[in-house]
Amino acid sequence: MEINKSESVSKSSLSMESPKDVGRPTGRFCNSKTSDRFEFSKIVFIILCAVTMGVTLYSMLLMWKTDNVGPLTYLIPSVYTAFATGTGFYFDKAKKENFIKLRSIYGDEMMDKVKGDS
Repeated sequence: MEINKSESVSKSSLSMESPKDVGRPTGRFCNSKTSDRFEFSKIVFIILCAVTMGVTLYSMLLMWKTDNVGPLTYLIPSVYTAFATGTGFYFDKAKKENFIKLRSIYGDEMMDKVKGDS
Protein backbone atom coordinates (compact mmCIF):
# COMPACT_ATOMS: atom_id res chain seq x y z
CA MET A 1 0.00 0.00 0.00
CA GLU A 2 1.53 3.27 -1.11
CA ILE A 3 0.87 6.37 0.91
CA ASN A 4 1.01 9.82 -0.55
CA LYS A 5 2.75 12.08 1.97
CA SER A 6 0.41 14.96 1.19
CA GLU A 7 -2.58 12.92 2.32
CA SER A 8 -3.39 12.76 5.98
CA VAL A 9 -3.86 9.16 7.01
CA SER A 10 -5.12 8.21 10.43
CA LYS A 11 -3.23 5.67 12.50
CA SER A 12 -6.28 3.41 12.69
CA SER A 13 -6.37 2.95 8.93
CA LEU A 14 -2.72 1.86 8.89
CA SER A 15 -2.81 -0.50 11.84
CA MET A 16 -2.07 -4.08 10.95
CA GLU A 17 -4.38 -5.88 13.33
CA SER A 18 -4.99 -9.56 13.13
CA PRO A 19 -8.66 -10.63 12.90
CA LYS A 20 -8.72 -11.59 16.57
CA ASP A 21 -7.49 -8.10 17.55
CA VAL A 22 -10.08 -6.18 15.53
CA GLY A 23 -12.28 -4.24 17.87
CA ARG A 24 -10.06 -5.01 20.87
CA PRO A 25 -10.96 -2.34 23.39
CA THR A 26 -8.41 -0.08 24.97
CA GLY A 27 -9.02 2.54 27.54
CA ARG A 28 -9.71 3.35 31.12
CA PHE A 29 -10.97 0.00 32.35
CA CYS A 30 -8.32 -2.16 30.66
CA ASN A 31 -6.78 -5.05 32.46
CA SER A 32 -3.11 -5.12 31.53
CA LYS A 33 -2.99 -8.93 31.55
CA THR A 34 -5.92 -9.60 29.22
CA SER A 35 -6.43 -6.12 27.73
CA ASP A 36 -10.20 -6.55 28.02
CA ARG A 37 -12.18 -3.47 28.94
CA PHE A 38 -15.41 -3.26 30.86
CA GLU A 39 -17.65 -1.10 28.74
CA PHE A 40 -20.28 1.13 30.33
CA SER A 41 -23.12 -1.16 29.29
CA LYS A 42 -21.36 -4.14 30.84
CA ILE A 43 -20.88 -2.22 34.10
CA VAL A 44 -24.58 -1.27 34.12
CA PHE A 45 -25.53 -4.90 33.42
CA ILE A 46 -23.35 -6.18 36.27
CA ILE A 47 -24.81 -3.61 38.68
CA LEU A 48 -28.33 -4.55 37.54
CA CYS A 49 -27.59 -8.24 38.18
CA ALA A 50 -26.23 -7.43 41.64
CA VAL A 51 -29.24 -5.27 42.54
CA THR A 52 -31.63 -7.97 41.32
CA MET A 53 -29.91 -10.65 43.38
CA GLY A 54 -29.72 -8.35 46.41
CA VAL A 55 -33.41 -7.45 46.32
CA THR A 56 -34.36 -11.10 45.79
CA LEU A 57 -32.26 -12.31 48.72
CA TYR A 58 -33.43 -9.45 50.95
CA SER A 59 -37.06 -10.21 50.08
CA MET A 60 -36.55 -13.89 50.84
CA LEU A 61 -34.96 -13.06 54.18
CA LEU A 62 -37.66 -10.57 55.07
CA MET A 63 -40.44 -13.00 54.12
CA TRP A 64 -38.83 -15.73 56.21
CA LYS A 65 -38.49 -13.47 59.25
CA THR A 66 -41.97 -11.90 59.05
CA ASP A 67 -43.94 -14.82 57.56
CA ASN A 68 -45.46 -12.38 55.07
CA VAL A 69 -45.30 -12.85 51.30
CA GLY A 70 -46.57 -9.34 50.52
CA PRO A 71 -43.26 -8.13 49.03
CA LEU A 72 -43.61 -10.71 46.27
CA THR A 73 -46.43 -8.73 44.69
CA TYR A 74 -44.47 -5.45 44.39
CA LEU A 75 -40.72 -5.80 44.84
CA ILE A 76 -39.91 -8.88 42.83
CA PRO A 77 -41.89 -8.05 39.64
CA SER A 78 -40.52 -4.51 39.47
CA VAL A 79 -36.93 -5.61 39.92
CA TYR A 80 -37.21 -8.46 37.42
CA THR A 81 -38.90 -6.16 34.88
CA ALA A 82 -35.93 -3.82 35.07
CA PHE A 83 -33.58 -6.81 34.83
CA ALA A 84 -35.37 -8.21 31.76
CA THR A 85 -35.36 -4.83 30.03
CA GLY A 86 -31.66 -4.28 30.75
CA THR A 87 -30.81 -7.79 29.58
CA GLY A 88 -32.70 -7.29 26.32
CA PHE A 89 -30.98 -4.00 25.53
CA TYR A 90 -27.58 -5.39 26.50
CA PHE A 91 -27.90 -8.42 24.20
CA ASP A 92 -29.22 -6.26 21.37
CA LYS A 93 -26.19 -3.98 21.72
CA ALA A 94 -23.86 -6.98 21.76
CA LYS A 95 -25.49 -8.33 18.59
CA LYS A 96 -24.92 -5.02 16.78
CA GLU A 97 -21.31 -4.78 17.99
CA ASN A 98 -20.59 -8.33 16.82
CA PHE A 99 -22.11 -7.58 13.42
CA ILE A 100 -19.87 -4.51 13.06
CA LYS A 101 -16.81 -6.49 14.16
CA LEU A 102 -17.53 -9.34 11.74
CA ARG A 103 -18.19 -6.90 8.91
CA SER A 104 -14.76 -5.36 9.48
CA ILE A 105 -13.19 -8.83 9.34
CA TYR A 106 -15.09 -10.40 6.43
CA GLY A 107 -16.15 -7.36 4.42
CA ASP A 108 -19.45 -5.89 3.35
CA GLU A 109 -20.29 -8.38 0.59
CA MET A 110 -20.14 -11.42 2.88
CA MET A 111 -22.15 -9.74 5.62
CA ASP A 112 -24.82 -8.61 3.14
CA LYS A 113 -25.20 -12.24 2.08
CA VAL A 114 -25.51 -13.38 5.68
CA LYS A 115 -27.94 -10.60 6.58
CA GLY A 116 -30.04 -11.37 3.53
CA ASP A 117 -30.31 -15.07 4.46
CA SER A 118 -31.91 -14.45 7.85
